[in-house]
Amino acid sequence: MKTVMNIETIKIDLMQRLLTIDSEDILLEIEKILDRDLEMNPGLSASIKEGLENIEKGETIPHEEVRKLYDKWFVSYG
Repeated sequence: MKTVMNIETIKIDLMQRLLTIDSEDILLEIEKILDRDLEMNPGLSASIKEGLENIEKGETIPHEEVRKLYDKWFVSYG
């Protein structure tokens, strides 16, 4: 049984495993799964596209300003 991994460890593990795959069929199936994730959530895809367009136009809000707007909704632990 594998030990519990954090998200970054899982990503690294998957990248390393991906690099060892020589089957084009398997790689194409993995590509379909990754593409399907965005297709299944068109709102996420649209939000990402809108955010990237805003960045290109320079329409961004500094992190500190966003924190001031939303701090009342978050509880700090630590």
